[in-house]
Amino acid sequence: VVNNGGGAIFSFLPIAKHGQDVGFEEYWGTPTNNFSFEQGASAFGLPYKSASNFEEFKNAYRSSIHSGGPGIIEAKVVDRQTNVEVHKMITQGAIRTISGIINESSDTPG
Repeated sequence: VVNNGGGAIFSFLPIAKHGQDVGFEEYWGTPTNNFSFEQGASAFGLPYKSASNFEEFKNAYRSSIHSGGPGIIEAKVVDRQTNVEVHKMITQGAIRTISGIINESSDTPG
């Protein structure tokens, strides 16, 4: 379970920048801070592990694979706003890289 506070995908919508003026949190946010994934896993008799960084995730994943059964790993990631900012940076980097490749190929006589 990727836990980004819930509803982060909706933070990419244009309406998100209007915030509480349009009731964004009330209608689009789906906060997970009142839900325990650990208790949810326990209710179904599933093993649970939490990961707050990549190393913890890799260890939890390896453990889960070796167990041979179902389980829940809660990956606690960045908050919604940071998530949007990180995606913007990734998109900008991808655009720069692709533009560089396209410009190089257009400079080469074909």
